[in-house]
Amino acid sequence: MKKPFITENELVLKRRNYIQKAASQTQYWFNFYRKKIKRLVQRNGEDICLVLNGSDDIDDAYVLPFEKFKDFFSLDYLDDHDRWSGYVSDNQIKLCLNGKNPKAAEAGMFHNAFHLLPTS
Repeated sequence: MKKPFITENELVLKRRNYIQKAASQTQYWFNFYRKKIKRLVQRNGEDICLVLNGSDDIDDAYVLPFEKFKDFFSLDYLDDHDRWSGYVSDNQIKLCLNGKNPKAAEAGMFHNAFHLLPTS
């Protein structure tokens, strides 16, 4: 049986991309740490992706190109732990912060968009 793309290539992909397990029955919860993203950008430029891997058994991941989402992850949605928290549900990515309305963006076109992942 063929392994899912992220699982099969995780070691190579992790060098250049922020991969986070985000499994849930109906939502993909995440916490992206600002410092980790900053380090990846310093090393590789903005040609990186933020990946929410929903399963180790089947292809089920959101591949978010940093260049397209860098403005979405705005400083005013950072929490006290210097991270962005949220989830993807119904192909919408949502940032959550206590005291603020969730910030949303369309993410459906990035579901299993493995061709966007830089590997070298």
